[in-house]
Amino acid sequence: MGILGSTKSMGLELKDDKMRAVELHKKRNTINIVNVRERDLAAGIIENGKIQDCNKLVKELENFWSNSGFSSKDVNLGISNQDIIVRFASFPKISEKKLDNAVKFQAQNMLPININQLVLDYTVIGETHNEDENPIWEVLMVGGKIDMIYDYIYCLEKAELFINDIEILPLSMGRLLEKEQQERVVIIIDSTGGVINLSVFEHGNPKLARMITPSDTTTEMSSPYDEIAASIDINPGGRNDELLGEAQINQVVTNTRTLIDYYQTQNTAKYVDAILICGGAKNYQMLMDRLENFLGLPVYFSNPQTALGVEATDLSLEEIKYYSQVISLAYKGMEEN
Repeated sequence: MGILGSTKSMGLELKDDKMRAVELHKKRNTINIVNVRERDLAAGIIENGKIQDCNKLVKELENFWSNSGFSSKDVNLGISNQDIIVRFASFPKISEKKLDNAVKFQAQNMLPININQLVLDYTVIGETHNEDENPIWEVLMVGGKIDMIYDYIYCLEKAELFINDIEILPLSMGRLLEKEQQERVVIIIDSTGGVINLSVFEHGNPKLARMITPSDTTTEMSSPYDEIAASIDINPGGRNDELLGEAQINQVVTNTRTLIDYYQTQNTAKYVDAILICGGAKNYQMLMDRLENFLGLPVYFSNPQTALGVEATDLSLEEIKYYSQVISLAYKGMEEN
């Protein structure tokens, strides 16, 4: 579900408690943020990242668009929920057609759901060598339950919105890495909207991703390994992502430590270099300070202006940071232009 770049692009993020959208315009070589908006969602419309009440969501989307002044109804959508499964696998360096067949065969063995029930996609994220020095493709496989994907497509089309691309939020966050961070191992944390997304990126490529919802504190979203030995226990609670509570901050810090420990047991020669925070919590500095003090790693907050080169004349830096993930989704539509 990809698109070619265009002079206008929109990002839309749907979380349990709110929707956020950003519109970008490209003129010559400059990409400008021309509109950012958010709207609260009542409980029960979206739960744990999955649509529960399509009719109410349609009304919310219609009101959101009619009152926000967006000039486009084509969106790049970001989602994250338990119906999305991500796996990492290695394959011999073979032709594209053979790789396609190999991925489908391997996916049936690696994914816990029959691939006939999934929308399956994959991408080559790197190349390495095996012990015999033969070239190996590193492949990222993503499967989303057909019913869940269809719910999003159906509801947005009913609201007269059209999906150009669907991105998995924990995997899309790598776009917000600064140039120097793309050469390192970085943990990216998104703790907004009742869902905690934790991702490990090596040299700009995702290597480990997990999603934890309030209703399932030990949900494995994805892993390059057969089993996650460490138990992740995060229960954010509440539906307000503007402030992180003390308990939530402690949970994020503790479980980031657990994730780092597990990652490094699987990659003995590699160490995490830094942590990047994405999301809209207004007291993110408290989380950053706690992570830095507890883990002894440098912690940064994503800045789309420097990471993506976007400009905004009417927004403060804090506002730009607040919408960083949605800006990244909108930027996806500009990448090939």
